[in-house]
Amino acid sequence: MNEEKLTQIKENFKDVSIAVYGDFALDAYWFLDPGGSEISVETGLLGENVKTQNYYPGGAANIVSNLMHLGPGRVFAVGVIGPDIYGREVLRQMNLLGVNVDYLITDKNFATPVFIKRIIEGREINRIDIGFLNKRSAAVQDKLISLMDRALGKSQAFIFNQQIPNTLKDNSFIEKCTGIFKKNSGRIILVDSRHYTGMFKNAYLKMNEKEAFETAGGGNVKNTLPGEDCFNIDNLKVFAKKIYTRSRRPLFITRGERGILAFDGMDYHVIPGIEISGEKDTVGAGDTITGALTLCLASGTGIKDSSEFANIAASVTIRKLFTTGYATLQEMLDTVKNLNYVYSPELAEDTRRAQFIEGGEVEVCDPDIMLPLKDIKHVIFDNDGTISTLRQGWEEVMEKIMIEAILGSHYDEAELDLIISARKEVARYIDSTTGIQTILQMEGLVELVKRFGVASRKEILDKFGYKKMYLGELMKTVVQRIKKVRARELDTGDFLVAGSIKFLKKLRDSGRKLYLASGTDAEDTLNECGILGYKEYFNGNIYGALDDINKFSKKKLIADIISTNNLKGEELLVIGDGPVEIREGRKAGAITIGVASDEKRRFGLNPKKRERLIKAGAHFLIPDFSQCDKLFRIFFAGDNSGVP
Repeated sequence: MNEEKLTQIKENFKDVSIAVYGDFALDAYWFLDPGGSEISVETGLLGENVKTQNYYPGGAANIVSNLMHLGPGRVFAVGVIGPDIYGREVLRQMNLLGVNVDYLITDKNFATPVFIKRIIEGREINRIDIGFLNKRSAAVQDKLISLMDRALGKSQAFIFNQQIPNTLKDNSFIEKCTGIFKKNSGRIILVDSRHYTGMFKNAYLKMNEKEAFETAGGGNVKNTLPGEDCFNIDNLKVFAKKIYTRSRRPLFITRGERGILAFDGMDYHVIPGIEISGEKDTVGAGDTITGALTLCLASGTGIKDSSEFANIAASVTIRKLFTTGYATLQEMLDTVKNLNYVYSPELAEDTRRAQFIEGGEVEVCDPDIMLPLKDIKHVIFDNDGTISTLRQGWEEVMEKIMIEAILGSHYDEAELDLIISARKEVARYIDSTTGIQTILQMEGLVELVKRFGVASRKEILDKFGYKKMYLGELMKTVVQRIKKVRARELDTGDFLVAGSIKFLKKLRDSGRKLYLASGTDAEDTLNECGILGYKEYFNGNIYGALDDINKFSKKKLIADIISTNNLKGEELLVIGDGPVEIREGRKAGAITIGVASDEKRRFGLNPKKRERLIKAGAHFLIPDFSQCDKLFRIFFAGDNSGVP
C-alpha cells in the first residue's frame, strides 16, 4: 500500500453515506496531581486532585469520529444517550463533527456511558465507569429498531457496534436487527460486537482473536502464541472458516501487532502487523479499523486493500497517547512513507516451525524466494555483529547509559517498579533500533528521558552529549580489545563472526560488488575494518555514520546503489544482524539474509536475534558463515536440492 493507492481509495469516500448504531459514550482522561489534594474534614480521607481533564468521543461515537476524519458523504448516528452533562457533551462533539444526530435519542432513565481513565505520573490506574450497567426499556428498543431501519434506508453502509453488555441481552432485539440486515442485503453492513458476535447473521463481522475463538465454538486449541488471547495463523484460519460457514459473509479478525486476517469464503488475506516504535496506546484502534473497513468496502474497495487501509489507519491511532484517537489521510500518508511491517510472527516466535535447507544451517523464512540467487550483482553487509564482534556487548553499555540518563540523580533511590519500567522500555527501544546511526538512537534517548519525567531539566543532555557518554564508556572496551590484537595477545579471528572473511573473499572473487554499511561512526568503522583485516574486500565502498545524519543512512545507501546501478531489487543482496538493514532491504525489493549471530561465541544461533530478524523481513537466516562453501553453493551455485 503506497501513498498513491491510499489517496485513490480515500477519494471514493466522499460519495458514501454511513449509519452507525451503538453505545455512544465519552472517554474521559483525568490527569491526577501526585501531590494529591486536601484531607476531607468530613471523612478524614485524602482527596485526589485532578489537574487536567479531557473528554473524547468513545464507543460508537469514536467510530463516528474516525469516519468523519476520513471524509465520507454523510454519517447518521443511531443510539441512546442520557439527559446528563455527558450526554450533552456527546451531542456537542457530534455536532462539531457535522454528524446527523436526528436518530440519536435521549432517554431519561439512561446514563450516558463514560469511561474515566485516571492517569498519574504517566500511568493509568483503575478506571471509573459510568453507565456500564445500563438497561433499555422495551419501548426504547423498539424505537431504536425503527430508527435503524430508517437510517439504513438513507445509507450505503451500516455499522452495528456494541461494547456495553446489558444493552443487547434481549435476543429478540438482535433477531430484529438481523431481519433489517437481511432486508438490506445489498448494502455493506458490518457488525463489531464485543459480546454477541456469534448471534448475528446477514452481516460482515469484525472481531479480535479471542472473539473469533469464542464465536467459532472454543474448545482445545494447540500452538497458541505468547500473550493473552493470541492464536497462530493456522488456528485463526480454522476459526474463520467455521464462522463463515454460518454467516456466509466476509469477516475480519484483528490481531493487534500481528495485523489482520480477512476471509471472504475463498481466500485468506493475511495482512502483516506494523511495527510501532515508541509508546503505544491501543485505546480506539479497534474503532479506527471498524470505521476504515466499512468506508473502504462501501466505496468499492476489495477485501485485501480494505484490510490494509484499515491496518495503516490503526497504526496512526495507536501512536496517539492519552486520547481516543483517529487517523486522517495526511497522517496515513506520512506513516506509509516509513512503514515497517512485522513479518511471520508465528515462525519468529516458534522455533518448531523452522525449515532448513537439508544438510545445512540456512533457515528458509520466505519460501517464495527461489534459489540460487543468480541475479545478485551487489551485496551490502552490516558490520558490527555481522562480521566484527569488536563491539560485542554494546547493547549492555547503551542500556546502562540510557537507564542512568532516564533516572538522573534519582538513580540510587529509585523505586524498583520504576527501574523495571525504564529497563523494559530501554530494552525494547534498543532492540527496535539496532543498526541505525548512534546519534539517532541518542536522539530517541532524549525523548525517552523527557517522557519518563524523572531527571531534572538541568540533568537532560542533548543527543550529542548522550552520544559522547555512550561512546566514552563503550570505547574503553573496544580500545582494550584492539590493544590486545596489536600486541598479539589475541588474534583478529577472536573478533570475527565465524567464516566471515572467507565468505567475503568468495563473494568478491565471484565478481560481485561489496559494500559495508555501519551505524558506527565512519572513521571508527574504517579503522576497525583495517585492524581486523577485511577492508580490502569492499570494492564498492565502506560507509559509516556521519555528523550530518542526512548524508548517510542504510535506507539512503540502498536506494542510491539501486538507482546508480539501475538495479532491479532482486539484483541486490542485503546481509546483516540488525532489523534496520533487513527492513530497508526488504522495502527496496532486495533479497535479505539475516545473520542471527551469537557474538560472544562468534558462532551459533542467537534466538533473540532470530526472532527480530524474521519479524523484520529476512528471507533467509543463518547463524554465521562457518559453512562458507556450502552457503556459497546454496545461495549462488544452485545447491538447493533440500529446499523445503
